[in-house]
Amino acid sequence: MEMYYDLTFVVDAVTDERVDHLYEQGDFDFNISGCSGLVLFSTTICADDPVQGALQFAATLQPNGVHVQRLDHGLVNQTVIAKLCGVTRQAVSLWVNNIDTDDPFPAPYTLVTAPLWAWGEVNEWLKRTGKNCAEDTCYLSSAQVDQFNAEWGRLDFSLLQGQGAPAPKQMEEPSLKAAA
Repeated sequence: MEMYYDLTFVVDAVTDERVDHLYEQGDFDFNISGCSGLVLFSTTICADDPVQGALQFAATLQPNGVHVQRLDHGLVNQTVIAKLCGVTRQAVSLWVNNIDTDDPFPAPYTLVTAPLWAWGEVNEWLKRTGKNCAEDTCYLSSAQVDQFNAEWGRLDFSLLQGQGAPAPKQMEEPSLKAAA
């Protein structure tokens, strides 16, 4: 069953002319932003298989001058989860530490100075447990992002040159159009 997935790619720097060209083409909606020296390319795709859909979409960017480095995990800490859900950090701490449940909070993706979770897994948990702050859009799990990044790293783009990959279906709601 096809579902909508929000994706954020880390890409090489993109010129204003290239961004204008992509907007003029109008093949898909996207947003480009920068954060801590990273360039982030965000879009929404519709796909049966989110990893294959992400690979296909990323391959369409290459001939358009957008070099995808990797798919971002969308890591969040307890404070960000609280803000996104409109609850206190203490409420999130209760969710995280409540091990006496049939559906425990997802394990952190990594520990840096504090635990970080993949937002896609947190959002799925929010849906399963009936929390009213879950987003309708789907996100790739950390395992799916890892799979994409592994497969992306193995692709030989010299084989794709001149063979424009078909673009995956995009969301059509005008409210989801990218902001310039």
